[in-house]
Amino acid sequence: MKTTLLALASIALVSSAAFAADDQSTKPASAASNSQKATFAQQDKNHDGKISKEEAASDTLLTEEWDELDEDKSGGIDVTEFSMFEPKSEVEVDEEEKSAY
Repeated sequence: MKTTLLALASIALVSSAAFAADDQSTKPASAASNSQKATFAQQDKNHDGKISKEEAASDTLLTEEWDELDEDKSGGIDVTEFSMFEPKSEVEVDEEEKSAY
């Protein structure tokens, strides 16, 4: 009797672990980090869920990468597209400018 209960408990545990693992794999990972979401929210001045070219105009790097980031060519960058934006640090920009000469 104890063996049967132990076997059933083991099966239940393994089944629930497999179900939990499967459940995690079907949930989409958050594309943007918290800091990217915060930056996105600052850029999305009218809070419509996308950054327009007008809203992006104050950010030179974002403007330079606009065509690459606006993957669906909708004229706006949503938070998923924005998650691909990785602003270069000042050091990287300085090194690229130096190598250009």
